[in-house]
Amino acid sequence: MHVRFLIPELLTGGNPAQDFFHVLGLSQGEYKIENDARNPSLDVSVLHVLSKNPHLFSDVHDNSLTLALTRALSKKFRSTNIQMLSAKQEARIEESFRDENFWLLNTFCSGVDVDRIYQTYFTPRKADARYSEMSDIDLIYRCLGIVLESIAFSGSDAFADHSKSRPPNVSEFDQK
Repeated sequence: MHVRFLIPELLTGGNPAQDFFHVLGLSQGEYKIENDARNPSLDVSVLHVLSKNPHLFSDVHDNSLTLALTRALSKKFRSTNIQMLSAKQEARIEESFRDENFWLLNTFCSGVDVDRIYQTYFTPRKADARYSEMSDIDLIYRCLGIVLESIAFSGSDAFADHSKSRPPNVSEFDQK
């Protein structure tokens, strides 16, 4: 039995796919292994705003808007998110599983600095924003910021191709 932690520095190649091939003894050279996330998710503030607007969806199974937003929003907002739990909730969970987590690390991660790994990946971290502590208006403003930043820095034709529109002739305004 192989026990693997989904912690990049403990995985061969730094990701689960490459580590899986290594554990099976298969040559990675024969397979194209991508490093990009295949299951991107939207920032929770965007999901929060969508949940407040059910009229945007034809039924509960309609995910066309969510998929379109996932493709349209900047990659930065598909790979990071705000913390969902409060610091107190995280601390309670960490405390509840501390002994088991140390046992697992000590048992299956020989040759690594267990204390450093534990402090880095298993203890609550300071967060700039936490969903459980944000008001409705804070989530709306965060969502708005994400959408505006994604539009402003988008390289897509939908937002960036202004070549077909005629720029205003400033001299016309000066004459009047």
